[in-house]
Amino acid sequence: MSGDHPLTHRKYLCVEDFEGVDYIALTETGSNYFKDNGIRLRRFMTIPYPETIVDLVEAGLGIALLPKWYVSPYILTKNLHTCRFTSKRHMIQWNANFLKGESKPSYQNEFIKTIISHTITD
Repeated sequence: MSGDHPLTHRKYLCVEDFEGVDYIALTETGSNYFKDNGIRLRRFMTIPYPETIVDLVEAGLGIALLPKWYVSPYILTKNLHTCRFTSKRHMIQWNANFLKGESKPSYQNEFIKTIISHTITD
């Protein structure tokens, strides 16, 4: 969220904190979680570019849920505030899928190693 957002004092956000909030997500399915929990967002925006989401959030146009490893480099140079989603953290499992019987090109192996090296367990 923007460093000026009213929720910046919170250590973590609950799903209820999103009631009436402008929410920005990478995909259309991002709103399903809130609908399933009875939360009415003020506005939902789908922006498929994480860099653009960061800029929109910094401008105060909404809140987004993005991985800490992705947002961390922006914290030093942009007016952003981060906090956890739920007190127990909301973990997303990422998977790499490949065709059976096909060998993986070396660049795919390097990509997977890079993603793993940026995993934050804190």
